[in-house]
Amino acid sequence: MAVEAEIVKGFEIKQIWEECAATATSHSNFFKYMKKRFELLLIETVTLRQFNAGEHSEVDYAGDRIEWMDQRG
Repeated sequence: MAVEAEIVKGFEIKQIWEECAATATSHSNFFKYMKKRFELLLIETVTLRQFNAGEHSEVDYAGDRIEWMDQRG
């Protein structure tokens, strides 16, 4: 399977999902397969993400919605 080949090459599981598997299967099915086939990778893998300042923005949408105020008006 292509996913296994990517893992052997050293690619992160999240990156494999985003670039390859997302078009072939659902997120939940992909990770069910990964847990069944590569359980140790999912338990022991830590993803370190490095970004340049201002390159990315992340928002946690859990909980209540944020009220936005237009400071210009």
